[in-house]
This record gives sequence, C-alpha cells and structure tokens, in this order.
Amino acid sequence: MYIAGLEDNDAVDLFVARAAAVRRDFAHDDQVGELCRCVDGIPLAIELAAARLRTQSVAALVAAMDRMLDALDDGERDRPERHQA
Repeated sequence: MYIAGLEDNDAVDLFVARAAAVRRDFAHDDQVGELCRCVDGIPLAIELAAARLRTQSVAALVAAMDRMLDALDDGERDRPERHQA
C-alpha cells in the first residue's frame, strides 16, 4: 500500500502549524521545505519531526535526516545478495 505525501506547500503549512504549537518562537526558514521533502511529505512524519523541535532546530533535524539516509548507503557491497537490502 502506497501513502501519497502532501504537496510541498501543504507539507510546509502543516509543519509550520505544528511547529508553532510546539515552540511559540518558531520562525519559518528555507530548511523547512527541505525537511518536508526528506520525509516525502508524509503527514505523520511531518508531525513527528515538528515535535522534535522541543529539543532540536530545523537545521539539526535536516542534518540528522542526511546522516540517517547516508547510513542506509554504507553497507558492504560484497555481501551475498540475500544480505543486501
């Protein structure tokens, strides 16, 4: 089953609304759009990311997403096919 993500503007609007509920001093910047694209515009992922603003900045969240995605690429290429994702 495939869950379609929100359009870019709708995803950013949802993030900004949830972020404002978490941090009253939240200021929208260009990295919000990048973060929403990283989570494919999936509403639950956007809400979970916004909840993390209690302890992290948007820039830190984007950097963490980049590290997580890089970690998925770091597997050994010479393993048997059944061990490769």
